[in-house]
Amino acid sequence: MKIKLLTSIAGAHQSDLPGDIIDKPDDVAREWIKEGLAIEAPEQEIAAARVADLSKALDAVTAEREGLVKQAADLAGKLASAAKEKAGAIAEAEVHRKAADAARTQRDAVVETFEKYKVAASMRLKAAEDERDDFKRQAEALAEQLSTKLTELAEQPAPTSTDPAS
Repeated sequence: MKIKLLTSIAGAHQSDLPGDIIDKPDDVAREWIKEGLAIEAPEQEIAAARVADLSKALDAVTAEREGLVKQAADLAGKLASAAKEKAGAIAEAEVHRKAADAARTQRDAVVETFEKYKVAASMRLKAAEDERDDFKRQAEALAEQLSTKLTELAEQPAPTSTDPAS
């Protein structure tokens, strides 16, 4: 039963002022009315109290809603910032990927050129070694011929002199 307090009432779990409209079990409400602590709440005041309660609840919900709207706007801003940062990171990663691809292409070209020069150098080295071996054989053959000629000359009798003065 809804009653309107005529005096202040305070208890372990309750504290109400004169004029407050509260809801109590029928037997308690009738006892308080009999004791002069309260009167039966008029319907109009019950409705007004209900409107006041609903207005307070509406104000609280409206304030909470406004807080949530602000929070949503803040999060939307952070999301936009994060999306922009992500796009920048993706673009930067793409630049690095392209640079890495270009570096790999350049490295492959250098390796290919090195391999060509390595083969050419090996071929020139082999040719130089072959030429050296040929010169060595020719020098050995000439040394042999020279030795043979010197031996032949040493074995020949000394020429006699045909000098008329002797």
